[in-house]
Amino acid sequence: MYRFEVARWALDHGFTRLTSYALGTEYEGLSVRMLIGMRYLTTSLVHETSEDTLAHIPHSEIFCDKNGMIHGAGLNSEFIDRMIRGQPAPQWWPAAHLKAVESELSRPQVIDAVRQSYGARPG
Repeated sequence: MYRFEVARWALDHGFTRLTSYALGTEYEGLSVRMLIGMRYLTTSLVHETSEDTLAHIPHSEIFCDKNGMIHGAGLNSEFIDRMIRGQPAPQWWPAAHLKAVESELSRPQVIDAVRQSYGARPG
């Protein structure tokens, strides 16, 4: 994707412009920021006292899937993990992507794998 396409996707999915090169949104009391540089996109999850980099990637490696979800930008797998732990889906996810993730997470094999990762026995 080109950097303007990344910015358009973010603005269309709930991010707001913070500066000329930064976009942001909130998630469960945390800030999610996208810094759109000339060559790279850097996304971060900003906590009260720290900041975690979710992705630092060339724009050319970012793409949208058939559900309209952006990939490579760090806005997907981190938040699937959070959903598994009981947090809500992020508002920037397109409805079709959310439906696909929820369907996948409800599969018995996935439920058993999650239970095992938390030390519980498979159902």
